[in-house]
Amino acid sequence: MSWGLKIVWLLPLVPLVALMVSDFRERRISVIWLAGFGACSITAGLIHSSVEALHNFLFNLGMMAGLAMMLLFYFFLRTGRLGAPLREQMGAGDPLFFLALAPLFAPRLFLQMMIVCLAMSLLWWLFNRSKTIPLVGTSGSVVAAYLIHNAL
Repeated sequence: MSWGLKIVWLLPLVPLVALMVSDFRERRISVIWLAGFGACSITAGLIHSSVEALHNFLFNLGMMAGLAMMLLFYFFLRTGRLGAPLREQMGAGDPLFFLALAPLFAPRLFLQMMIVCLAMSLLWWLFNRSKTIPLVGTSGSVVAAYLIHNAL
């Protein structure tokens, strides 16, 4: 792969770093930076392979929908309520962040990346024991390492 195509993997890093800093500091992420990250992810995916990026996005979207359904079912069994517990536990930016990642990863790699991101978030919580977990911040560190590795 040429250097020009490899450098495209660095395109999403600027908005990603902004999202990470915001999430670690304030436990909030900006919709503008999230949209910028999504646009950069889509652009990087399309530059590498438009058909593959579309396939990855659609397949990963289906996988995320399946995971969301299982999570809703788990919370329903646990609390007897359908949507409220999930909204109380997770911010709207968290699933949107993973949705923005969907064009960058093949389905198997996307699932592996999600597992590593969630494990990193759990490790962060074990050491900090705070009430909330900066999921975008901890996941962003994993994604940033992956993007830099791909660009080298």
